[in-house]
Amino acid sequence: MKNNYTVSSRKRFLFYILMILSLLCIIALQFFGQNERDGNTTEKNLIYQGTFTW
Repeated sequence: MKNNYTVSSRKRFLFYILMILSLLCIIALQFFGQNERDGNTTEKNLIYQGTFTW
């Protein structure tokens, strides 16, 4: 009787490769991506100075 829950080794290998590539992309972006925490952020930059139109 064939087990319906088994996954072929080829699909499992592809899954692991994709997970490793995703992890490497995340790590690379952490080190080489743009820093979101900017040192020159002040309270004045955080407050919206414009007007709202209804």
